[in-house]
Amino acid sequence: QALYLVCVNARRDRCCARYGLPLYRQLARYTEQQVWQCSHIGGHRFAPTTLFFPHGICYGRIHESEVDELVNMYTRGQLYLERLRGRVCYDSAAQAAEYYLRIKAGKRNLDAFTLLDQTVTHQHWQVRFQSTDDSHIYTVSLTQAAAETSIHNSCNAEETTPVVRYELLNIQ
Repeated sequence: QALYLVCVNARRDRCCARYGLPLYRQLARYTEQQVWQCSHIGGHRFAPTTLFFPHGICYGRIHESEVDELVNMYTRGQLYLERLRGRVCYDSAAQAAEYYLRIKAGKRNLDAFTLLDQTVTHQHWQVRFQSTDDSHIYTVSLTQAAAETSIHNSCNAEETTPVVRYELLNIQ
């Protein structure tokens, strides 16, 4: 049975409470006792942030209007790619690589890919996944770069900071 956690920790960042509480209430309408309020889970700049267990899927910036589709997809064993932050068992490079691979392949099934390994050399990542459908091995190559935009890291931040992100180089 699924368990949904929503960060509502206003002590760490008031964004989590401001956006997390309405999301928690909306999730509670769909999932009854399967949704819990929780403390800081990281990524408050993506508030509201959620974790979906048992798969450890993290979502961010979910709007209340998306809850129905998100819960229905998860119940059917699929990922909602539009707000996906990644699997908590993967590091940030593997999370980005899986996202890019899923977008390219158009695969939303939770078990569509298995992470094999990853290597990093001079800010260049190669992350390998195996398809569970046909055993094909994909290599996703990424680099890390600062985006042109800056954001507020929290509701409390007065200054913005540049966004650092993984950019897709290629998928083989």
